[in-house]
This record gives sequence, structure tokens and C-alpha cells, in this order.
Amino acid sequence: MYGGPNRVQTAFGEMRAVYVSYLPKRFEEIREAWTQARKQQWDRTILVKLHSLVYSMAGSCAVFGFNAMAKTAYELQYVLASVIDYHQIPTAEWEQHVEKLLDDLEEACSHIRDTEAISLPSPSTDEVEHPLSQEAPKEQQIAILTEDEELWQDIPQLTHFGYRIQRFTDQEAFVRHVAAQQPDAVIIDLDRPDGLEAASRIRRGGVQFPLILFVSTENDITVRLNAVRAGGEAFFSKPVDMDVLIDRLEALIDHREAEPYHILIVEDEPAVAEFYAYVLKDAGFVTHIVTRPLEEIMSALVDFQPDLILMDIYMPECSGVELAKIIRHMESFVTVPIVFLSGEQDVEKQLDAMSLGGDDFLLKPVEPEYLVRSVRIRAKRSRVLRQLTVRDGLTGLLNHTAIEEHLMKETERAQRQDLRIAFAMIDLDHFKRVNDTYGHLVGDRVLRSLARVLQQRLRKTDIIGRYGGEEFAVILLDTDSTHAARILDTVRENFAQIKHRVGYETFTVTFSCGVAMFPEYPTFFELHDAADKALYEAKRRGRNQVIIAERTGFRSLYS
Repeated sequence: MYGGPNRVQTAFGEMRAVYVSYLPKRFEEIREAWTQARKQQWDRTILVKLHSLVYSMAGSCAVFGFNAMAKTAYELQYVLASVIDYHQIPTAEWEQHVEKLLDDLEEACSHIRDTEAISLPSPSTDEVEHPLSQEAPKEQQIAILTEDEELWQDIPQLTHFGYRIQRFTDQEAFVRHVAAQQPDAVIIDLDRPDGLEAASRIRRGGVQFPLILFVSTENDITVRLNAVRAGGEAFFSKPVDMDVLIDRLEALIDHREAEPYHILIVEDEPAVAEFYAYVLKDAGFVTHIVTRPLEEIMSALVDFQPDLILMDIYMPECSGVELAKIIRHMESFVTVPIVFLSGEQDVEKQLDAMSLGGDDFLLKPVEPEYLVRSVRIRAKRSRVLRQLTVRDGLTGLLNHTAIEEHLMKETERAQRQDLRIAFAMIDLDHFKRVNDTYGHLVGDRVLRSLARVLQQRLRKTDIIGRYGGEEFAVILLDTDSTHAARILDTVRENFAQIKHRVGYETFTVTFSCGVAMFPEYPTFFELHDAADKALYEAKRRGRNQVIIAERTGFRSLYS
């Protein structure tokens, strides 16, 4: 839900004032287009541009509540469309009608009085960052209340996956810690007689977080019901399988910290675009505005990677329908939903627009809450469908095709913006031995463990994929090969310490890694090949190490 009507209304007033300040200029553009159309003997291209300008004014006036002016503008655009759509030759009567409507529009424009315009950031400034934030990986905080030494011996395994664990044996100290520090999750041992009471005190304290997970030697329905009533998000029977516990933690925390939906707003009227962007940002979306489609759309699509495109249907340079068809010609964006936002009330034209690349049609002016709900529903469905096509089913990482596409896009972006990229190939050592000895189900758990360690230990900017089998690939943005190798070496050390359990037996697994650097290897193919060769050099040197590819040969961090 967006921040509420008061905040939105305040923003609406400010942007309405901005719109009023440059409304006369918009009318001058319409007058100029009309003059050109008459001089050029009703050239169709100029008439279409005039129609788009008038339609844009009609929609924006409706959005900002200038209903009389919007009504006149809509009538004018219908009169213009009667000639354009049916290829009619303008008559003297038609020309007089247009002149009368233009005069009415000018008079309405001149009589608008509003609050003094408030300066807002120009929507034409470059707001695009990489779709993933630049922050370092967040260490998740977990507090555990238990006196069970056997359980506590296994819990430190979580530290290898980026969790910080604090143990408590005293309920008072535990509750005070949770209230003060608000950890991401708590684990409460229900074998303690005060376990349910501890959970109740946390919830009574008004703490929204953390997630509450219970463990117990008891496994009957009554114990589980009590855990649910105490606010438990998960329940585990002792002895606790750490792989299952980590899987559940990952699913719960990832659900709460999901990447915000990215909404690309394509609208030629800056004030309208800013208002819709404000409404969506206030509801938790990440937005980017494009007001000059022909100049900005290609880079915005590649750099911003939208989950949904909110687009005006009538724009002077390029219509929304034309732009939708261009986007649909690009394989990477075929499935991105396009929602048209327009004042077009002709149902036939709405259906035509959707048949040519659109997925939905919202009529201006649209209520903020309805806009938020409509966009969220479409964006959520879009992301779910896209994840099915680009994610590996076992690990949840990008699949082979997707990670290669990302590498190609990032190298192209790095060339344009003079950036650095480190690319790494990772391969588990002696993985066939794991499958042969313990079975493929255990092998799958090892693969998921490595995927989790990579996700927890690398930055959110780093792009991770399962390349195939026991091979993984990582794209580390804006870093050099030495720094990337050090990061990956830390990951290697952490992963090597994880004890994988099969019954009462445990074992460890290591991996080898090769790293190459852009622009030292300036193309996708050279970068990929260099990292792959460095990986095999790490295998040749004895495995369980990170090797850097350089033009002069191979280099280890420790040589």
C-alpha cells in the first residue's frame, strides 16, 4: 500500500504547480504545429504530431484536475483524428472548427491560476543505476534460546552462510537482546518450559521482526499447533537437519527482502511522469522515467531491466503502440508487461493497442491506489514467469543461458561506460566422488550449499549462475581481478569448512576457481575463455584454490 492520501496529495499539489508553470509553453507547441500543418498543406506527419501534442495535454490536464481544459483538448483531438484516421481532406468548416477549439483551449489556459510552481528534479537527468544495489552483503542476525549443547554444536554451521549467531540460555537476556537489536530471526528451543513464553513476550513487545522458528524433540500436532499460535514461521524436529534449516531461513528472509519491482515509466509529459513515479516509489517500487523515447528507451531497457513498462499511448516522437512493437522485437524483453496509460476512451482503439504489444490499459486519470495495485499484480506475475525461464531449478541461481546473457550485456555496458568487470568460473573438486559415495540427492544438497554461500558472501551487485553440473559462474561488477580473487578465496575457505551430514557421517567439499578481468580481456568470448583456462590451471595445480588469468600467464594470490 502506498504511503497514504496526505503524502500523495502533497506531492500532487507540488507537481500540479510545476505543470501549470510550463502549460503555456505546451500550448505554444500546439499552435506552432497547427501553423506548420496549414503551411505544409495538411502534411499527415505534422497532423499526427499535432494530434499527439493535443492528446498529451488532454491526458495531463485530466490527471491534474483541469477538467474544463481537458474536455476541450479531448474534443480537439477527436476532431483532428476524424481527418487523420480516415485520410479525409480538411474542409474550410473543419479548419474553422479547429481554430475555434484552439481559441477555447488558449482561453482556458490563460485563465488557469494555481500556486507558485515548485522546482522539482528534472526527469531527464540520468536516474538509472545498476538494477542491483551497490551495498556489501548484509550479515543476517540470528538469536537462539537453548541449553541443548548438541543442537548448539551444529548451529555455528550457519556462520558459513553469512549469518551471525548469538546464543542465550537466559530468557530475560534473550528478550532484551531481541527488543534492542531486532535480529532477522530467532530460534527458540521448545524443550525449555519457558520457550512459548519467550515467543509471547517478543510479540507483546511490539517488535515486528524477527521471524520466529521453533525446534523441539516433540513432534506431535499439539506442539506444532502451539508453535503456530505463538507466531512460529517454521518448526524443526531434533536432531535438526542444518541443510533444511538453512533452506527455510533463506526462503523466509528472501521473501521479506525481495528486490523491489522495477517500473519503467514512458511518458512525454514530465510532471505527469513525476507524479506517477512518486506514487509508485511511495509504494516501494523502483522507478525510472523516459520522456524522450527515441533517445532513451534502449539504454533504459538494458540498464534498468524493468519488471513492467508503464507507457503513454500518444507521444509526439513515437506512439506507444510503435514503441511497444519495437520492444517486442527485442528477444530479451518479449515477456515484459506493457501497460498503456492514456485518456483514450475508444474501446476499439484500446483493444487494438493491446493486440499490438500491450498487456493492459489504464484510463487517465487513474487513482493512485488503483495504479499501485494494478502495477503490482502485473509486475509480480511477470517476475514469477521470468524466474521460471532464467533460474536453475535446483539452486535458484541464473541458468547457463541467463548467466551468459548477463555477461554479454555487462561487457557491452562496461565498454560504453568504461567500467571494470571480473568474471569467475567455479568448479567443485571431485564432485563425482560425492555422487558415487553418497548419492545424487546428497550431491544436490552440496550444490545448493555452494549456491547459498555464494549468495550470502558476495555483494548484491555480483551476478551468480549455475553454469552446468557442478560448475558455477560469477560476474563481479566494478572490481579488479585481485580483489575479486580475494573475495572468492574467502568464499572458498568458508565453503571448505561446511560439514555435510549423511546420517552420523560428515564430509567436506572444496572448489577450484579461475578469474579473468575486463578490459584486459575486452570481449565476451575472450573473457569467458580466459576464466575457463584459469579454472583448469587451478585444477592442474592441485585444486582448492583461486587462479587469476593475465596476458603474461596465470597468477595465484599466494605466489
